Amino acid sequence: MSCNLGSINFNAFVREPFTDKAYFDYDRFEKVVKEMIWGLDDMITLFEDRHALPEQVEHVKNWREVGLGIMGLADLALSMKLGYGTPEFITETHKIMSFMANKAAQASALRAKELGVFPRFSLDKVSRSRFFQEVYTEETKDMIENFGLRNSRLLSIAPTGSISNILGVSGGVSDFALTYLFQ
Repeated sequence: MSCNLGSINFNAFVREPFTDKAYFDYDRFEKVVKEMIWGLDDMITLFEDRHALPEQVEHVKNWREVGLGIMGLADLALSMKLGYGTPEFITETHKIMSFMANKAAQASALRAKELGVFPRFSLDKVSRSRFFQEVYTEETKDMIENFGLRNSRLLSIAPTGSISNILGVSGGVSDFALTYLFQ
């Protein structure tokens, strides 16, 4: 396995922060998600042969896994005047994460159109998954059906302890997961 991760600071997309007019900039976010997916995919190509074991090299080439994650979620809550863990916060986070999942898949599909699918790609397996059925929009499903996917995995929500500390924003969503457990 290869650990090829990158994270996006959600708070960087809040416009008019700390006001009643605060909103999330989806247009800019879409562009960054696409660039991040393509950049992480480029990293696989650049370093796919630089693993200690032949099995790792083979795995990386066959699956082309990337993990786009997040940080700054608690900061987003403050900037948008949403109470962390409130129903409004959960609704907004769900909307952003669904958007991110779809745009990441669309970026991978466009990359597959240009450079080819990952070697182990199976439309049958992908399209039968619960994630495909419940999260992806019709537009995303159509793109995957037409072009495939360049990467077998796209999102990974890691704690981001070090990088979020360097940027001065909150880390991943480790504590946030409790909200889903008790609903």
